[in-house]
Amino acid sequence: MAKKETSNTAHLIADLKKTVHTLQNKIEHLEVQYAQLKNLLDAVPGDVYWKDLNGVWSGMNQRCVQSLYHMKFIHKCDENEILGKTDYEIFGKRTANIYRANDLEVIEKNVELSREEKTLLPSGEEVILLSTKRPLLNKSGNIIGILGNTIDITHLKKIESELKRAKEKAEAANYAKDEFIRNMSHDIRTPLSGIIGISSILEHETQNTRGKEHARMINISGEQLLALLNGVLDIIAAGSQQENIINESVCNVQDLIHSIADLERPTIALKKLDLLISIDCNTPEWITTDTVKLHRILLNLLGNAVKFTEKGFIEIGVRPKLHHGKTLLEFFVKDTGPGIRPKDKDKIFKRFYRATPSSQGIYSGHGVGLHIVKRYTQLLKGKIRVDSTLHVGTTFTLTVPAQSANKPVDAQEPTSFTSSANRTASKEINHSPLVLIIEDNAIALTLIENLLQQAGIRFFSASTGTQALELFQSHTFDWVLSDIGLPDTNGIELTKKLRQYEQSHNHPPTPIIGLTAHAIADIESECLNVGMNQVITKPLRAHLLQELLVRYSNSKFSPTNGPITPPESSLQFDEYPLFDRTEGINNLGSEEALKKILHLLIEENTKDLIKTAQAWDNQDLVEINKLTHKMKSSALYCGTLRMRHTCEILEEHFQKNPKLYPPTLYEQLLKVHQETVNALQKWLNQ
Repeated sequence: MAKKETSNTAHLIADLKKTVHTLQNKIEHLEVQYAQLKNLLDAVPGDVYWKDLNGVWSGMNQRCVQSLYHMKFIHKCDENEILGKTDYEIFGKRTANIYRANDLEVIEKNVELSREEKTLLPSGEEVILLSTKRPLLNKSGNIIGILGNTIDITHLKKIESELKRAKEKAEAANYAKDEFIRNMSHDIRTPLSGIIGISSILEHETQNTRGKEHARMINISGEQLLALLNGVLDIIAAGSQQENIINESVCNVQDLIHSIADLERPTIALKKLDLLISIDCNTPEWITTDTVKLHRILLNLLGNAVKFTEKGFIEIGVRPKLHHGKTLLEFFVKDTGPGIRPKDKDKIFKRFYRATPSSQGIYSGHGVGLHIVKRYTQLLKGKIRVDSTLHVGTTFTLTVPAQSANKPVDAQEPTSFTSSANRTASKEINHSPLVLIIEDNAIALTLIENLLQQAGIRFFSASTGTQALELFQSHTFDWVLSDIGLPDTNGIELTKKLRQYEQSHNHPPTPIIGLTAHAIADIESECLNVGMNQVITKPLRAHLLQELLVRYSNSKFSPTNGPITPPESSLQFDEYPLFDRTEGINNLGSEEALKKILHLLIEENTKDLIKTAQAWDNQDLVEINKLTHKMKSSALYCGTLRMRHTCEILEEHFQKNPKLYPPTLYEQLLKVHQETVNALQKWLNQ
């Protein structure tokens, strides 16, 4: 019996030893795991910690202990300084309230959240912590507290704040620069308007030939400066808030392509290039888009292609493209020009960038067009791609979203973007309109009065808003022409007063046209919103006055100095001989002198015609007029009568309509030039 008990005891002791050994192994294994987990937790970026449902700190990694010690929230770098305490025992009340509110939101909503938590240190310094907190669960999936990870982002927030200030400072500087240019343009445009207008008056009124020529040179120089100024304003306007607005309208795609091609067709013909128009048969006929911006993009692209291409062909076209189930339109302009160097592809869309410096005089322009192309493409949410090979050619591909549309009810004629000299028709003179002019600049006022006098229009003039209001209340005007900037008010506030007076006296609204020396895009929206009918840029020109008359005046009135409307049949070019040998000899003294001059004439006129083609490509009508005048001066002495008459017609038309240059007149110049050269060469070879 004793032996049996001794045996059982031995087995029990053996089992206990075995169990103890097993437990020791598990404890050692758990200690290793714990050490590994603690090392892993201490290595995790950020301060890791966990609290129970009452907000009592239950554990944390070493980094968290170190952070709280460095922030002076605890006196020793020891986790026992934290364990078993709540936020209110460790932090100040304001900070603890923030922490506890975030903890409760995690517990109550059972969600993870990330928040920036502002913490006030004992030193009084404020730090910003980014805390990510989520529910802490037990084995059963019940919430027993929160688990958090906090990172000090104070330094990053300082950098972010500095970057923001730098950005705001840069934007303010950029705005100030643009505002300076706008104001400068106003200050330049006002006297420039006077120079252009007065020089034009002098040219017509001066009897002295040399005086006329000097006045013309002043006028042309002023127009060139104005063109450059407008180019700069185009760049600023492209970045303005008004230009960021998309104004959608229904557009006929075929008409758009053909109208743009028609603008460049004369230059393409002169350069003896082939023009190809490719419109895919699946392209929708009508689309909804910002037609003006799309037209500007394509015209710039085609104009560039014509400018840089000397031989071969130019192609403009459109095709539909399906992308992720959406229909896009892919417009393209292809040329066989010199191509673009790879290093220039990323630069050509930068404003004012030119691959060839202006000092070389190879190509004209200011580096504005492609920048506007890029800007407008972005506004249309499209993409622009350039594929180019040196000495082979370039293809620009524009891809834009396009929504098919129905033909507009009022679309009786194809949409056209080309200018026409026949836009205005003469009407029977009966009733002269009465116009109120409001302008404080004496020169500008004189020019406007002079234009109205020439047109046989009655007017009253005012130099202040107060005078204008008195005149408006005592007379019935057909329309009002008002400067935007006035000494005692501005055109916008004055318009409000005029409209209020009309409403209070039940008068029908009088058309009000604003005149500004600023970029129209900057103020047009505000002007139209207060009741103006239209805003135009200074200076007021004869062709603009004609358009205002047609739009706002009595239909029975016709200006006494209306625009020239020269259909080809009425110009009677063929009545003048191509070459009058007798007149040439009389002017130059001998046949030998005439032959010498004619050789020079052919050479110089051909060069001038190439320059004219480049100017037409850029729609630089001032430069075209300057070159036309030069060719006319040469024709005066050589007996080339039809060339002289053609140039005179072109000059006369430019004086009446400096911004409306019909393609028919330009084509006539090309035709007469070629016929004249053929006649002169035939005579010289006899």
